[in-house]
Amino acid sequence: MTGLCLPPAIFDHLAACNGRRRERTIGSHDLESAIEELMADPDKVWVSCDGGTVAASYGYPAYSTVGLAARIDGRIYLGIGLSRCPCPSPGRVWPELQPFGIGRPETVLAKLRQWAARPDVYPIG
Repeated sequence: MTGLCLPPAIFDHLAACNGRRRERTIGSHDLESAIEELMADPDKVWVSCDGGTVAASYGYPAYSTVGLAARIDGRIYLGIGLSRCPCPSPGRVWPELQPFGIGRPETVLAKLRQWAARPDVYPIG
């Protein structure tokens, strides 16, 4: 990690989102990698990570933990949530981001600003 200290509440939130699942989870290293990738490229606005997909869940609900790091007005924000499979996406976790990653840059940035105001999204650094 690049010297960032993640708030302890993030780890509690991550554990709650991962729950008792052993598959389709993410760890703190995934969140750190997303933040590092975002910090390394000043042109990137967001980086997401997820625990993967499931091809067929045989009628049972399947979930994947999703993380999203975003740079908004020079500050980095981090969110963690649960997404239905298949195709986990930040847009499935946070309705204000739907459809995720689609639209003009100013539209995407407006969605991200609204997302960053949520109480379950953490400012980093």
